[in-house]
Amino acid sequence: MVCARVRVRASRSRGGAALWWSYFDFASRAARGGLLRSVRSGALARNVYSWGHFPVAVGLTLLGAGTELAILDSADGTLGSAARWALCGGVALYIVAICVIVASLARSARALWWPRGPTAMIVVGLAAFGGSLSALVVVAALAGVLVAQVLLEIVLGAAAEAPEGQPAAEPTTA
Repeated sequence: MVCARVRVRASRSRGGAALWWSYFDFASRAARGGLLRSVRSGALARNVYSWGHFPVAVGLTLLGAGTELAILDSADGTLGSAARWALCGGVALYIVAICVIVASLARSARALWWPRGPTAMIVVGLAAFGGSLSALVVVAALAGVLVAQVLLEIVLGAAAEAPEGQPAAEPTTA
């Protein structure tokens, strides 16, 4: 029982780190760029950014409550419906809120769905169809999906920053 709780907590820390990394390394950069390039009025962009974080906070609160319920349910075997929906629903709400913030500031439909949209759909699927799974499996799968999203964003970010077909700069002599 104690061993399962330790495993659930360890998986939670990977998922939490992935959420943090996704927000502060990718979403905030895209939102900042959207704010700087926004043709909308400053007040509207500020309101979208400010009020858009309310569902982010609610999602993180649900994630915390779901994590606590997952730890408590880890001794019983399967994860209860309320715990599964709080855990996965909180993550999905967080991801969708970040998508909406970034897409509305950047005015980009691609920013709304890729790559965070499929992650949110997978997480909701895990909540809906993960009733027979143990708490450890649900939390580990959730952490794995979030880490995969971060890795995908790293790869996409590196591909977007790489110059295409440009020769390397020649060294200059003074």
